Amino acid sequence: MRSVSISLASVAIVLAVVSVIVWTNSASSKTSATNTPVVVKVTIRPNLLITFSPKAFHRGTVVLRVTNRNDRAHSFTINGVTTKTINPERTLLVTVTFKRAAIYTAALPDCGYLSMCPERPDQGAVGSVKVT
Repeated sequence: MRSVSISLASVAIVLAVVSVIVWTNSASSKTSATNTPVVVKVTIRPNLLITFSPKAFHRGTVVLRVTNRNDRAHSFTINGVTTKTINPERTLLVTVTFKRAAIYTAALPDCGYLSMCPERPDQGAVGSVKVT
């Protein structure tokens, strides 16, 4: 009888340890998944429209993968962050933190003067993205 009670106690301890290990592993995998920043594709089109994919994402830290499809070099700005000049057909990664849910407007600061970017003289080079 005594050996049966010791065996049951040993099984209970082993099950408790296994449960803690499984719970710890699942919690750490959830934490690392939520800490991985979202990657958003940003494209500067030949007509200077700026597009985002996905068109909306949750607030927090985001990596923007900015590709310049225009035939001129441009810098890109959003939420107070401005990139260095991106040459034609090149891509640049930039990390931006969006603290509030809003619609953010992106622009090409080097196209501030309409004569500098004649592709869209009436509207300028802009795009927007929704942060939830």
